[in-house]
Amino acid sequence: MEDKHFNIRVEGETTLVFKPEGLLAALVCDVPDHQVLQDANDKLYRGVAKNVPTRISALGVPSKYHTKPDGTPELISRPDRNHPRYIYARKYARDGVMGALDPTTNKAEYARIKLDVNDIPTAFAHAELLRDVYAEYAPEHYQRQMEAIAKVHPHWAMRGLPFTTATDNWCFPTYPHVESGDFKPGLGIITVKYYGACPYSWLVLPRYDLGILVKAGDVLLVDVGNEVHANTAIPEHDGYGTTSGRLATIHYLRPKLANCGTPEEESRRRELYLAKVAAKREARQRARRRCK
Repeated sequence: MEDKHFNIRVEGETTLVFKPEGLLAALVCDVPDHQVLQDANDKLYRGVAKNVPTRISALGVPSKYHTKPDGTPELISRPDRNHPRYIYARKYARDGVMGALDPTTNKAEYARIKLDVNDIPTAFAHAELLRDVYAEYAPEHYQRQMEAIAKVHPHWAMRGLPFTTATDNWCFPTYPHVESGDFKPGLGIITVKYYGACPYSWLVLPRYDLGILVKAGDVLLVDVGNEVHANTAIPEHDGYGTTSGRLATIHYLRPKLANCGTPEEESRRRELYLAKVAAKREARQRARRRCK
C-alpha cells in the first residue's frame, strides 16, 4: 500500500479510534520506560526475526505446490517463489515467533514453544508493560482476553499476562490481511522501532480510510483479528535490511491453545506426528524403489 490509499492520519499524540462496534485502535504515545525496554530487547527481537516470511496472506503472494529436488511434489503448499513480492521478502523481510504456537496440520501437529518469554527477564518486562497499557486503554478487551487465557494451560501462556505469543517482523511491510489465528474479541499489541535511514511505514486500516504511524516508545492496540490491515511499502535504499530497517513486535493470544494439552501430552503428540512423517517418507521411498 501507499500513502495515497488513506486520508485520515493518526500520529504523535495519544488517540483512541472507535468503530460502531466499539474500539478499533488506540495509539498510546511516548509510554514511560517503553523505549528503554525496546532498546533492552533490541538484540533479542532482531535475532528472533530471522526467517523468510511464509504467511501467504501477509505476503500477498499466491501459494502453490512446489516440486522437491527428487521430482516429487511437496505435501503442503508454499508461497510462489517467483512472485515479485516474495523476491522482495526473501531479500529483505524476516520474521520469527516467541512464545507458544498451536498445532498446524501437515506441518507441526502439536503445541510447542519457540522461545519462552517467561524465562527472559527483559522480554517479560516488556510484555508486562504492554499488559498495563492494554488494561488501561482497552479494559473491556483486556478483560475478555484475560478470561480466555485462563482456559489455556499455564505452560503455553506468558505468566499472568493476556498473551501466549509474540511475533517479530523485520523489514516486512505486510499486504492487506486479517490475523486469522488471533483472539477475535481481543486486540493485538504492536510496537515499532526504526533503524538507520529507514522511511516510516504506516499501518493502514483501509475499511476506515485510516493510517496510524507507530514510532519508538509508542504502543498501538488494534483490532487486527477482525479488520483488514496492511503496511505502506518501504522503498529499497542503502543499507535496507541490514543497518536500516523497521522492527515490529506484535503480542497476542492464540485461542486454539485452549484446546491443547499438557506439555507431556503435546510431547507425545509430537512423537506420533514425527512417526507419521517418517512412515510417509518410507512409503514414498518404497514406491520409488518399486518403480525402478
